[in-house]
Amino acid sequence: MQAKTNHCVLPNEEERIRVLYSYDILDTLPEVEFDNIVYLAKQICQTPIALISLVDKDRQWFKAKIGLELSETPRRESFCTHTILEQEHLQVCDAKLDSRFAKSSLVTEEPHIRFYAGVPLITPNEYCIGALCVMGFTPYQLKAEQIESLRRLSHQVITQLELKQHIKASKISETRTKAIIDNMLLGLIVTNENGIIESVNPMAEKVFFYKEEELIGKHLSLLIPQLTDATRLSFLQTSASQNQKSQARIYWQGLSKNGDKLFLELSVYEFSTSKGLRFASNIREVSDQQKLEELKTNFISTINHELRTPLTSINGALNLLSSGVLGILPEEAQEIVQLAERNSVRLVSLLNDILDLQRLEASRSEMNFEVSDLSQLVVLSSKEILALARKKNISVTLNTTEIKVFADHKHLIQAITNLLKNAIKFSPANSVIKVVIEEINQWATVKIIDQGCGIEANHLSTIFDKFKQVDFKDNRQQGGVGLGLAISKAIIEQHNGIMGVESVIDKGSTFWFRLPAVWTLDDQSNNLKNQAFSILAKSSSHLHKINHENAFAKSPEILLVDDDKELLEILSIDLSQRGLSVTTSTNGQEAVRIAQENLPNLIVLDINIPNGNGFEVVEKLRSEPKLRNISLIIYSGRDLTGEQKTKLSLGPTRFLTKTRVSSADFRNNVLELLNSNAE
Repeated sequence: MQAKTNHCVLPNEEERIRVLYSYDILDTLPEVEFDNIVYLAKQICQTPIALISLVDKDRQWFKAKIGLELSETPRRESFCTHTILEQEHLQVCDAKLDSRFAKSSLVTEEPHIRFYAGVPLITPNEYCIGALCVMGFTPYQLKAEQIESLRRLSHQVITQLELKQHIKASKISETRTKAIIDNMLLGLIVTNENGIIESVNPMAEKVFFYKEEELIGKHLSLLIPQLTDATRLSFLQTSASQNQKSQARIYWQGLSKNGDKLFLELSVYEFSTSKGLRFASNIREVSDQQKLEELKTNFISTINHELRTPLTSINGALNLLSSGVLGILPEEAQEIVQLAERNSVRLVSLLNDILDLQRLEASRSEMNFEVSDLSQLVVLSSKEILALARKKNISVTLNTTEIKVFADHKHLIQAITNLLKNAIKFSPANSVIKVVIEEINQWATVKIIDQGCGIEANHLSTIFDKFKQVDFKDNRQQGGVGLGLAISKAIIEQHNGIMGVESVIDKGSTFWFRLPAVWTLDDQSNNLKNQAFSILAKSSSHLHKINHENAFAKSPEILLVDDDKELLEILSIDLSQRGLSVTTSTNGQEAVRIAQENLPNLIVLDINIPNGNGFEVVEKLRSEPKLRNISLIIYSGRDLTGEQKTKLSLGPTRFLTKTRVSSADFRNNVLELLNSNAE
């Protein structure tokens, strides 16, 4: 490339070059800390090229680069030599339209740069030694927030340079050097074992808006008020120990000089000096991530109501049509309705899986643990998949034992059922699925062994990932979205267990999980010991059948309360067809008034209703002796905790979650409560 422009020289050029050389960074090997910064810059700005450019006397040299093969270019050709003249940033949206760069060989020849944006790398003594920049091959313009992100990343470049210089000057041990480099985040605070601050890096100053001299000698609790005198040392020691073992991050709430609350991620490690034990805390502000988590929580709360309720209405309407309650449909129409009903069920299942997984990952799923017979839980799970197994004439066999585990029945059955469904889905017709329960080294182990096509070895490590669908050997389209196994794994892990898979192509797969075994005194269930039976062959249905005929002396009155008028209409039609008298309400105040006037036999109540939510309605009904024993069904889009259920209980009370129960299940619960009232 031939020279087309002359580079500008700063008034303090000699001193600037001296400061650059003092970092001893030029012509060094690539380092992950700097590579990570250019990767983040590229991702944030959505550009093909990102560089850390250090401007030498006659060249610019790239400490870190992505998207560009060159390691350096003549200074006279560089955009960055102009950037170091700026105090804020330089952005060239179209280099061909900029007289400074239009004739540059970087623009007219390879790599044909058209867009450039850079922020200067300014040292603590205010010398510009280079730039953090991004470039592209087409005209482009960054948003203000992207430029601000570049500016913050440029501070991290200087922090890394300062840190390396400090390490070299201090001649600290190799172990300390590695620990600091490996654990470096945005800010660095070093304290003694009593939590007294001894040093603060520039990024920590920027996070808390304090100057280093204002913090030296102060307690760390000035920045993290939760750390009291009593907890400070134990916090530092425990945090350092945890970090050395697992590299886990610890989250705390901090306080800046101007009083702003900060959400902080801390990575703490300890090292020894001639003056005693010291603790280094790497600090990264995660306030934005915290806000995103709050938005995620609000979004999940919204879809609980805004999606579950309409889907419940759709399912109810399709069920009314397909069941013939509203009249017999033509054959073609019946097929279309059944197709829509099947797809609606699939959508409901997907929604439930997403919500279940979110709650499990956030550790918000309420678990009620008790000593449980593992064989009985497997049997109950197997009954859930009998219809699915019969469609393919698949037998499910089980050896029963007396092994006990500490388990939440509902969630563990869900995990086992998911594994059984997965085995059936990928098993050939007329095959056998074996469920083996055994105790190995005080672990209760369950193996689900199928005779399917097997899983390629390169897929085994990701089989439990969310939304992971493996391309199986026979390329069959098996449906599903890949959440069942992820949910099962999350449930097992919340039981302090582990899950895995083994597979051989053309022979089948074995999905297994292990839970800590609980041993008790001999019980009276020896009749199950060492038995083997075919669940499919010997299962029989003993479901209690509800009398759907109008067997009541007087038509029972039901009050339906929900803010969704379409759902109220669907439920009213369904229950009215069973000879029940239905009254509806769309708000809390009206519901209480109707209950006071009509004294209904049963109330079906949603929680999210206007003019008094479900909790307030129940509280008012409890306050009146004639209403406090009315039967109640809480029919909501929310998964309730035990404490919430206690607050929502009236007389005989049941809790049903929209989309988790079918129209028939809802109807049966209504009739069961009414029948029990009539007895």
